[in-house]
Amino acid sequence: MASGLPPPPTRAANGDFAWTDWYNKLYTILSTSGSVSWALVNKAGSSIADIVNRNHALLTSILGTGQYHVSSAEATRLNAIYQTNSKVGIPTTTDIPVGNWAIYKDTSGGTIKLYANDGGTIKSVALV
Repeated sequence: MASGLPPPPTRAANGDFAWTDWYNKLYTILSTSGSVSWALVNKAGSSIADIVNRNHALLTSILGTGQYHVSSAEATRLNAIYQTNSKVGIPTTTDIPVGNWAIYKDTSGGTIKLYANDGGTIKSVALV
């Protein structure tokens, strides 16, 4: 077995000799070396630019820059979610777009609530 583990026998039925033989070869590789050598992994067809160098900055086809992989619209929404907004009175549909939610502190009353824009209607629940 110098060439490593062959692909599994996809055309054989469960329990056929081909599967038994393949499982025995897999068991031999795993029990002999304790782990599968990186050299035995078939990397053909990989779309990562450089599979040996797994540097985070080299990830391909992912939105965003820096440490995060989100679009700027997603980043804006995440920033709104993870902060408490302040306002005199309750937020309006201008403050919270349809289908979105936010946490607001009413500076006139000192209450903190979770507000959601449900189809143009602002609904809230107090946070205690």
